[in-house]
Amino acid sequence: MLNFKKSNDPNSLWNNLGKLIILTMAGSFIYTLPYFRFYYYDTFVEAFGLNNTQMGMIGTVYGFFGVLSYLVGGILANKFKVRTLLTFSFISTGLTGLILLLYPPYQVVVAIQAFWGFSTLMTFWPALVKGVNMLGNEEEKGKSFGFMEGGRGITNMIHMSLTVALFGFIAAKMGDVMGLSSVITFYSVADIVIGIAIFVSMKDEKAPSEEGDGNNKLDMAMIARVMKNKYTWMIVIMMFCSYSMNIAYTYFTPYATSQFGSTVVFGAAIAVMAQYFRPLAASGFGTVGDKISSSRMFSYGFVLLAVGLIGALLIPGGESTVPLLIGAVAACYVAMYGMQALHFTLLEEAEYPKELLGVGIGIICTFGYLPEMVMPIIAGKLLDAYPGALGYKYLFGLLLCLAAIGFITAVVWMKMTKERRAELVNINKEKKAQKQAA
Repeated sequence: MLNFKKSNDPNSLWNNLGKLIILTMAGSFIYTLPYFRFYYYDTFVEAFGLNNTQMGMIGTVYGFFGVLSYLVGGILANKFKVRTLLTFSFISTGLTGLILLLYPPYQVVVAIQAFWGFSTLMTFWPALVKGVNMLGNEEEKGKSFGFMEGGRGITNMIHMSLTVALFGFIAAKMGDVMGLSSVITFYSVADIVIGIAIFVSMKDEKAPSEEGDGNNKLDMAMIARVMKNKYTWMIVIMMFCSYSMNIAYTYFTPYATSQFGSTVVFGAAIAVMAQYFRPLAASGFGTVGDKISSSRMFSYGFVLLAVGLIGALLIPGGESTVPLLIGAVAACYVAMYGMQALHFTLLEEAEYPKELLGVGIGIICTFGYLPEMVMPIIAGKLLDAYPGALGYKYLFGLLLCLAAIGFITAVVWMKMTKERRAELVNINKEKKAQKQAA
C-alpha cells in the first residue's frame, strides 16, 4: 500500500500529490482517442465505412509513429519543459479528436491517427515519465511510479465503464452512431481539460537548462554496444511476444459480437474488462516476481496466455458459451498485464551495464513494441481474407505461436541467468528480514 506522509520538504510526494494525480489521469486519458475505436469496433467500422484491413492500417500508422518516438521523444523531453510537451499533447489530441465528429473519409481518419502517433507518443510518454520522476524525493521514486501505474489502471476502469454506459444510453435513444459521437465528444473534451489543468498546475517547473539536462545526442558507440548485447535481443523477443497480445486483445470485441451474438455494449464491456484485471495482475506478478524471479513469472505468464488463447480457439461460438469465452479472455488479460509489469525488471537479472540503460531501454522499446505497428494490419488482413470465425482462429493461432516462442526464450533466459537470479532472490530476502527486524 502506498503511504503518503506530510512533510516540510517541498519536493515530497505529499506536497506534490495534486500534480501526481493529474499526471496519472494524463497517462490514462491520452490513449483513449487512439484506441477507443476497438472498444466499439463494429459501430466504428460502419459509421466510417471501413473494412477490417483499413481498420488495421489505422492502427499500423499510429504504431509506426510510436516506433520512431521512443528515442526521439527522450531527446524532446530533455529540450523542452514537461509542461509544454504535455499541454501540447493533450490539447492538440483533443482538438483533432473533435474532427471525427464530422465522420470524415478514410484518408482523413488515417491522417488524424498519424498525428496522434506524434502527439500521444513522441511528445507525451518520455515527458510523462520525466514529469513523474520530478515529483517526490529520492526515497519516493518507487511510490510515485507505483501510484502512477496503478492509478492508470483504476482511472481506465472508471472512465471506460462510464463511456460504455454513456454509449449504451445514447445508442438506445438515438442510434449507435450518436452513441459513438458521445464517446468521441467525451474523450476529446476530457483531453482538452486535462491539457489546461497540466498547464496551470505545472507553472513552477524549471527549464531543462536549469536542471542540467544537456545531453541531447545519441552516442553511436553506446548504440553499437547495446545492439551487440545478447540480452538486449532476448528481452526484445519476450517483449514482442507478450506485447502482441496487448495490441490484439481488442479483437476479442468483434469476435464476441460477430461469433457469439453479443451486443455492441457487451462487446465493449469485454474490452473494458481488461482494465479491471490490470492493477491486480501487474502488482501480483511484480510481487511474486521479487520472490521467485521475474523471468520465471514471465514463463508462467506465457503458459497462462497460451491457455487463454487455446480456450478462445476451441470454444464454439454461441450465446450459451459466452461465459467460457469470458474465462479464456480473463486468462489472457492477467497474463498480458502481468508480463507488461515485468518488461524492464529483466534488465536487473542480466546485470545490464548501467551506462547502457538509457540507450538500451530506448532500443528495446523501439523493437519490443513493434507489435503496435504490425499487429493491427496483420489482424485486419486476416479477418478480411478469411471472413467469419476462421480469420479469428488464424489470428489467435498466430498469438499462440508467439506465446510459445516467448516461453522458449524465457526458459533459455533462466538457464543463462541462473546464478544472478538466485542472488537477487537472496538480496530481497535479506532486505525483507532487515525491515522486519527494524
